[in-house]
Amino acid sequence: MTALIHVHDIQNNRIGEFRLKDRLLLGKSEGCDIALSSPYISPEHALFEAEGPQAFVKSLGLNGLLVNDTDVPRGERHKLNPEDVISVPGFVLHVTGLRATERSTDYEMERQLSDFKRDIHRELLESANLTGVVMEDHDADMAAEVDVKLTRLLERITGISNELLEYIVMKAVREEAVNTIVRGRLKEGHRLSMAWEAASDRIAFDQMVATCLAGMGITGAYDKSTIAEVRDRFSEVYDTDSRVLSLQQKQYIARESIRTDILALIYGLGPLEDLLQLPGVTVIMVVGKDKIFIEKGGGLEVTGRSFPNEDDLNVAVNRMVRPIGRALNRAEPIVDARLADGSRVHVVIAPVAIHGTSVTIRRFREEPFTIADLVEFGSMTRQAANFLKGCILARKNMVISGGTGSGKTTLLNVLGALIPYDQRLVVIEDSAELQLPQPNQVNLETRKANLEGKGEIPIKDLVRASLRMRPDRIVVGECRSGEALDMLQAMNTGHDGSMTTGHANSPTEMIQRLQVMVMEAGEDMPVNAIRQQIAAAVDLIVQIQRQRDRSRKITYISEVCGYDADEDEVVIEHIFRLVETPGGAMELRFTGYLPTFIDTLLDAGDTSLEELFSWN
Repeated sequence: MTALIHVHDIQNNRIGEFRLKDRLLLGKSEGCDIALSSPYISPEHALFEAEGPQAFVKSLGLNGLLVNDTDVPRGERHKLNPEDVISVPGFVLHVTGLRATERSTDYEMERQLSDFKRDIHRELLESANLTGVVMEDHDADMAAEVDVKLTRLLERITGISNELLEYIVMKAVREEAVNTIVRGRLKEGHRLSMAWEAASDRIAFDQMVATCLAGMGITGAYDKSTIAEVRDRFSEVYDTDSRVLSLQQKQYIARESIRTDILALIYGLGPLEDLLQLPGVTVIMVVGKDKIFIEKGGGLEVTGRSFPNEDDLNVAVNRMVRPIGRALNRAEPIVDARLADGSRVHVVIAPVAIHGTSVTIRRFREEPFTIADLVEFGSMTRQAANFLKGCILARKNMVISGGTGSGKTTLLNVLGALIPYDQRLVVIEDSAELQLPQPNQVNLETRKANLEGKGEIPIKDLVRASLRMRPDRIVVGECRSGEALDMLQAMNTGHDGSMTTGHANSPTEMIQRLQVMVMEAGEDMPVNAIRQQIAAAVDLIVQIQRQRDRSRKITYISEVCGYDADEDEVVIEHIFRLVETPGGAMELRFTGYLPTFIDTLLDAGDTSLEELFSWN
């Protein structure tokens, strides 16, 4: 086997190519075959090995490495495939020549395509004086000029090689095939902005997509599990079916494919644009211009998309933050924003982000999850769902506890939707995420200070303001600091049934976190008084945790029973707890402890002990 390891830094600058015949050692030591200078690279970080037609990488360094989205722990060995992307701190590696020369050719074609698009994009920006400019859709005159100039530049399609033309068309058809599977059906809005010069062109394109899918045995109702298969095997069927399209049709598809990508850079968010349209994508993550990941179904996937350069990424980032009037520069390198569809955006740039601009986009479902959905997903049992419904109706004050990404906000949204519609809510958040259905609700959002350090409106001020709005319940997206004291006081002063979330790994730890947060309010309260306040205000702590299989499960539903003066502690009793069943599954089960408010719960929830605590 003759394989090449291509090494680039995170700015896509070429470091070098290294031939893998037997073994190649990667690290920062001078004696390494691939010597990379970075404080995050171990002296001996990774070992590449060739065995016949196969290649492997072994993780040796403290900081590990990633193959696509899979972490390879220190000491483990991972088999490499032709499309794999290997990431070590500060660098990206591609391996070609693992299987025939097809993959090497693809790598070269991708480079040529990237260069072609970059040249057209640069010339378009220069000719229209748009370099560094954030374009707006409503600028009709400029849009018309851009369209004319871009159409003229795209005439170069006729001069590219047949090999590159076929590659561009193959990518366009493959992308549409993947999108077809994601949508579950054919013919519903192409990614490409094609006007289609003739009906026969669209028919031919659709026919080719369908034929390629059929060639892999994928017909009828498209199963999302076949997406990986499509990406892996697509070239096999495309080679035989490409003749369905004429030369003129291929040139048209290639031209419009590139037009779509470039217009997305000028008016939208570039390669992120179509990701925002794909169903099932919950998070989009960008690390530098060429590392873009998505979260779907709780798992991470490499998208293979990239921005042409850092400048284009920064233009997209500025387009995200412009509507909120926030600056994004070295003096203020961290910004939270919100897209038009409600998606939450977190951006970090240099010097804080040392490996390139970091963007995290959290998307929200058009139809929020229901408590029945969480039961179906296994996040809780039917009995626990009935119990929590009863607690909402009985107006029990609740804190949802969990780590980052554990599903706290989703659970708060689900439980908040159970609040009766005849009650008035005040919803307070750092960034608006909750989608509660109650008609009588006031939504308040914090505001950060401006560049002069003025104009900040923290959660603490909003909680205090909410008390003058005659709320029946107050819902705070997350308590992080001194606002916890105001929240506890609100729970104790006639706003029963209020809810919030907090970061903690257990119900006991959540009590401790609340104590610390109250201390941060600066009221100089004795510790025992703080604990009494917590015990009097909070009725329930619902603990949620992300599991190793990436599922999210409620692990505890616990009652805050009161304050033990002798022991000087808040007393907690677990009502439900995640346990392993005889069949080996993890399930939220009743512990045997009946809450002190069980009578109130049964009356308010119109339910029975059997519905709440029995397992058939």
